[in-house]
Amino acid sequence: MQTNEENTLTTGEAYFEASAQQIAVEPIVHEEEESHNEEQHALVDFSGLDKPQLLLKLEETFKTDDVQSITGKVRILREAFYELVKNETESKLQQYLEEGGLKEDFEMRKDAVAEKFESLISQFNKKRSELKVQKERQVIENTATKKLIIEELKDLMKSEENISKAYQKFQALQSKWRSVGAVAPAEANNLWQNYQFCVSQFFDVMKISKELRELDMKKNLELKTELCEKAEKLSNENSIKKAVDELKILQDKWREVGNVAKEANEPIWERFKAAADKVYERNKENIAKVKIKQEENLKAKIELCNQLDEILTVTYTSFNQWQQANDKINAVWLAWQKIGFTPKEDNNATWNRFKQTRQKFYNLKDAYFNGLKDEQNKNLELKTALCEKAEGIQNNTDWSTTTEAYKKIQAEWKTVGAVPRKVSDKIWNRFKKACDTYFENKSKHFAEKDAVLIVNHQQKMEVIAKIESLEVNDDNRINLEALKKLQEEFRAIGDVPFKQFESLVTTYRKTVDEYFAKIKEKKGADDKTFHKMKYEQMQESTQGKEEISKERYHLQEKIKRIQADINQLENNLGFFGKSKNADVMKLEFQQKIDTGKEEIKKLKEHLKLIPANQN
Repeated sequence: MQTNEENTLTTGEAYFEASAQQIAVEPIVHEEEESHNEEQHALVDFSGLDKPQLLLKLEETFKTDDVQSITGKVRILREAFYELVKNETESKLQQYLEEGGLKEDFEMRKDAVAEKFESLISQFNKKRSELKVQKERQVIENTATKKLIIEELKDLMKSEENISKAYQKFQALQSKWRSVGAVAPAEANNLWQNYQFCVSQFFDVMKISKELRELDMKKNLELKTELCEKAEKLSNENSIKKAVDELKILQDKWREVGNVAKEANEPIWERFKAAADKVYERNKENIAKVKIKQEENLKAKIELCNQLDEILTVTYTSFNQWQQANDKINAVWLAWQKIGFTPKEDNNATWNRFKQTRQKFYNLKDAYFNGLKDEQNKNLELKTALCEKAEGIQNNTDWSTTTEAYKKIQAEWKTVGAVPRKVSDKIWNRFKKACDTYFENKSKHFAEKDAVLIVNHQQKMEVIAKIESLEVNDDNRINLEALKKLQEEFRAIGDVPFKQFESLVTTYRKTVDEYFAKIKEKKGADDKTFHKMKYEQMQESTQGKEEISKERYHLQEKIKRIQADINQLENNLGFFGKSKNADVMKLEFQQKIDTGKEEIKKLKEHLKLIPANQN
């Protein structure tokens, strides 16, 4: 039969051994969790956003006080933002070099968005550093507190003889132990083992009754059951990250709960483990989906690299060709930004390939534009000489000769190629100023003359109005005299503004034509006086003379056709015999011949009215 002391020792060792065995089978964190935070960033895609949009996302992210939870997201935002800044800097450097600047003189100034972004990142880093120091300090305090609890448990077993008081103090120390946060990782396991051993020894040394021991284990079972229920609810949590983070907290709490009855130990642990496995399985599936998406992204980015390679296979020999190729490069870059992350195994290899190929293009483009600099400088010399010519005659008052000189200078300017972009506006403004000075002087000089032209235009419009109001008389000679008088009045008025000349002439001709239409309607188209008036009017313009020639030609051609028909009819008359039917046919033919001759007579009379050809 064993003694009580032997029983106590055996029970204590068995208790400690069971606890140690439980440590071995309870994973504090699944291995998947180690990559959780690293993989979780792939769920956030900021590709395609510009700098102001990324700044807005950063401001929204900082609305939470949980610095640790947003660290990954902030890192991705920072990388995306600085990549845009880098590309913007490269683009502006390219432009600066194209304009003739030197690389060592280039300076990229931060805009308001970049300054605000950097300020927020600086504030975040400061908070993160403060949090880190605070956590390290707290870990040190927690470690010291748990060591003190263990010492208090040892002292409790040595000094307290009243079992009831000892048990109350023991429960208080247990609650205090559970409330203490994380400790130094290097000491965590050793502290936990010492604590569990002290708990076991407390029951044995203090000879706690079986009922109290069972009561403690029952309470521990209730606590672990509560942790199981919370872990099981996590399977319905929409946010996988939140579920994994909360599970980690539950696992830490599980370690702090004491032992349960031997028969309940394995079932309760299996229940907790099953709930944890569900969370980690969801996380594992999610990571698998992310990896599939990342593989797709890798293929898409490799294809974009191939497109860059293809762009570089072409030899570009003109500014436009390089510009078009540059537009293609920018389009590929925009497409790249819209694609998410690639697998970490890629280790930035694809990005390095893309970046190097793009840089190679820019290097080739730089070489081409550097070759253009000498030509652009020569063009600048030519345009400077033209500026000096234009400035030398800008105050001349020989308007006709000087205007022609300016036309030649301007035409020559157009033949000169491009100059360095940084002086392009300056040289053009200098040339334009000289030209504008001359033409403004010319405009002022002719301002008074222009006023006379405007008056002339007004007076001619008044004559047109008089023609519009002319009434048609029965005697065409009166009509002709009235029209001639107004036409002479119209021609006697001087020039009109150039811009209004064409519309004025069109209105004048239309008004005269309408007057003739009124005469034609009243007197008839066959009236000789009408035709005479019409042709006299038509002879006043080149266009009218051309129309007269056309009308003469058409009349002559029509006479020839009718005469040919008459000749044919007269020839056919000789074939008819002497019969009743033949006489009828001969009569019909003769009538056609007579009609034709009458028409020819009228056409010839009309032809006589048409004025002879005039040079």
